[in-house]
Amino acid sequence: LEKLFREGKLFAFLEPSLTAAGPVARTTNRLEGGVNSPLKHVLLDHHGLPEEHMRRACEWVCYMKSGSPDPKSLIRPEHWKPLRRAARPDDSGDDGSPQYGTGVDWNEFHTHTEWNQTD
Repeated sequence: LEKLFREGKLFAFLEPSLTAAGPVARTTNRLEGGVNSPLKHVLLDHHGLPEEHMRRACEWVCYMKSGSPDPKSLIRPEHWKPLRRAARPDDSGDDGSPQYGTGVDWNEFHTHTEWNQTD
């Protein structure tokens, strides 16, 4: 670091002669820490959402950052009494065992290795 400092390559933004012609262009990516960070945070905080809900969550963040957001104006009369979703049909033949895709498989978390029995 000391060598770079002596060569004038480190902390170059502190040189007054660089700003004589106008502002110096940024060398860091503004998207990483600035513009997109609220979108990244909402997706991290709500991971597991379906793709359509992720898109709507990002749109909501963008809308709330707009010049004059008014979330109450988005509520329409049909939202006042939402339709109830039909309950899942109850399978009367359920014996309590996990159904396909609902249980945890031992092989998902472990690797099968042969056990050599030595006496």
